[in-house]
Order: sequence, then C-alpha cells, then structure tokens
Amino acid sequence: QYSGTLILVSHDRHFLRGLTDRVIEFSEKKIREYPGDIDSYLDQQETIVDIPSIKNKNKNKKNIIAYKQKKELDKKIRFLNKQNQIIEDKIDKIETKIKKFNELLIKSNQEDINDQIDYDSYNKLNDLLNIELENWEKNQNKINEVTNKFYSNK
Repeated sequence: QYSGTLILVSHDRHFLRGLTDRVIEFSEKKIREYPGDIDSYLDQQETIVDIPSIKNKNKNKKNIIAYKQKKELDKKIRFLNKQNQIIEDKIDKIETKIKKFNELLIKSNQEDINDQIDYDSYNKLNDLLNIELENWEKNQNKINEVTNKFYSNK
C-alpha cells in the first residue's frame, strides 16, 4: 500500500516478480528504463539480444553471398586471362614468323631471291595477326566488363 518510490536492488528475479512496475538497468556506463515488471524486462532483453544475432546472420549471409560472387568473378577472370595468354602466345608466334619473313625480305633486297618469297603467306600472317589482336582486345574488354560489373554492384 506504499504510494512512494522504492528503489530495490536485487539479482533474485523470483523475488522481484510482482514487486516492480518498471526496471532501471545500469550497464556499460548507460542507464536504461524499461516499463513493466521484471518479466517484461527479461522479454525485452531476449529480443535485444536476438537482434544482433539476426543482424549477424544476415551479415553472414551477405558475406557468404559476397564470397561466392567474388569466387565466381575470380573464376571468370582466370578463364579470361588464360584465354588472353593463349591469344598472346599465338600473337608471339605470328610476330616471330612475320619477323623472319621481314628478314627474308631484307635479304631478298640484298640478293636476288624474290622467287623464294611467298607474299600470300605474308599477307595471311598479317591478317591472322590482326584477327588475334582483335580477339585479345575483345577478351580484355570482357575482363574489364566483368570486373566493373562486380565492383559497381558493391
């Protein structure tokens, strides 16, 4: 029947049940007030504790998704880089053949061996070189596109 305020400090939840109409919590250098009895306070605490775990679950899901996306991106980039390496090897071989052909042309100017030069092969090599350079550029554009797409979604 007491109509005033009574501050009661206790860790005994059973003792507090039915005696309180609000709970004041002192923790982490903060004071929080909860309306209701000790059971209401405990229910709210469970909810507050669950919120970070839900956030952590969502954060973990996001991290897993980001990890999988990054792994897929790495796989695509490795494939495209491998393609680039194959194209670059072809380009090197073609350029070596063109270089030899140019050396033969220089030699032909010094000597009379024009009949040994196959100009059609030379033109085909240059055409093939241009095709491979275009392939390399397209592949490099794919790498840039995949990379930019991934990082713009972050």
